[in-house]
Amino acid sequence: MDVTSTALASIRIFSARGSAPPVRAAARLFGSENRTAIEVAVCSNACVEGACGPGHGFVQEVTGRRYDAAVAGSESDMDDLDSAGLVEPGTRRGLALREAAILVPRGMEDRIRSLEDLALPGTRIAVSTIDCLRGMWEDVCGRADLIDEVGQNVTLRVAGCMALCDAIVRGRVDAAFGWSSFACLHSRIVAVELPAELRVRRRTVGAVLRGAQDAVAAIGLVDFMASDRGRAVFLDHGWVDSRRETSCPR
Repeated sequence: MDVTSTALASIRIFSARGSAPPVRAAARLFGSENRTAIEVAVCSNACVEGACGPGHGFVQEVTGRRYDAAVAGSESDMDDLDSAGLVEPGTRRGLALREAAILVPRGMEDRIRSLEDLALPGTRIAVSTIDCLRGMWEDVCGRADLIDEVGQNVTLRVAGCMALCDAIVRGRVDAAFGWSSFACLHSRIVAVELPAELRVRRRTVGAVLRGAQDAVAAIGLVDFMASDRGRAVFLDHGWVDSRRETSCPR
């Protein structure tokens, strides 16, 4: 929790764990400049422990808890919050984009260099079945007409991005479909860039939640994250946009 002794406002914001590093960094900037105490709560990491699955994901983490704002890993995740009646109308803000990549354990990048390599016999692939990564592998492979060829090598289906990263770090798979920004999360993860036409992009989005205790401060934070200064923080953590490339090593 980021707190200053002279804080004039207090905000609780929930973030998907994969988006938490830039959210925390942006919150520190906003909090220090606006004398606001900000608590950034993240998902429980239950996906790594195998506790996530259908009916337990981003929406369930937010439901029933008192948060002023939330950051979702994709527009579709925020759609779920909106459909559940949890989002204050008119407060959704696009923050920055993440780009699809092939993620491999460090040392495998010389063997797996393209989507076609994932179709080779014996290749072990992981995909996530919930939240911002749900269906992304199909979107990528569909553009290359390789759904069957790559799909037959999917050996691990996990619930959530942190479980996906854990599988790569532990060497349980040879490759996974994820966001290029995940290379910033652990030194063992390498992002293999896809051709431009295969780089599915999804946008991280913030919003104020219904019942926010300080809606004015909450929308101030969300607007800050969506501003040029806030977006720069996300780009420093591996997000992308059309004006500036990511600074995260791949």
